[in-house]
Amino acid sequence: VSGEVPVGDAPSDLAANDTLDVLVTNKGSDDVTLVSGSYSGPNDTLEFRATQTLPAGNSPAAVISTGARPGNEGIAYLVVNEGSNTVTTYGWDGDQLGVLESIRVGDRPTAISSFRTGVKGTSGYVVTNGGSNDVSILTGSGGSLDPAGRFKAGSSPTAITPLTFSDYFSPDLAV
Repeated sequence: VSGEVPVGDAPSDLAANDTLDVLVTNKGSDDVTLVSGSYSGPNDTLEFRATQTLPAGNSPAAVISTGARPGNEGIAYLVVNEGSNTVTTYGWDGDQLGVLESIRVGDRPTAISSFRTGVKGTSGYVVTNGGSNDVSILTGSGGSLDPAGRFKAGSSPTAITPLTFSDYFSPDLAV
């Protein structure tokens, strides 16, 4: 991997070819590197190589894969940028990864997790913001996300997990 200080990774199968693709966040060089797997040789050996390096915000700290596939337009990865207080979204067009947008969140974001919103076709993501002691909620479908609010959390939240604590289908958040 060509970036400096790799700190996070998210596996996926972007090309739907039964191989592993991994997006690696490089905190020291403010970028992300896509490492793609492919089979080669007479024994179909799985080999990996860095195929793309794309810009991220300042100090990318965490990444999550959405499980996007070719023919399914939309966001493939979300990267939390601790130094620029943003989340950068990346889309897969079947051949390459590209930057879609950068969304403002709270101060010093450190982690991200996904949840089901209960609305068909929409996904939700929650980001911990250690510098502002809150979490940001992002919702949307297709290729864009919208901020849906920020909610107070404990002091310097660093991890989050969506769970369902009640008998209802709407998610609760454990920060």
